[in-house]
Amino acid sequence: MKILITGGAGSLGSNLVEHYLSQGHEILVIDNFATSSRNVFSDNITGLKIIEGSITDKTLLEGLFFRF
Repeated sequence: MKILITGGAGSLGSNLVEHYLSQGHEILVIDNFATSSRNVFSDNITGLKIIEGSITDKTLLEGLFFRF
């Protein structure tokens, strides 16, 4: 299953990412990193794509929904 997690680099979001990745799901994270760190996840984790941006950016979201 493909799962979108907003705020995925934060405390709750990163735990959700780890939980669903361990079950074999594809995860797309959108985070603006205002209150979280870019270093929460190591690079090149299979099944995980991290996008820096805001969920208020309609153009960004439409493009991500189309591609993901």
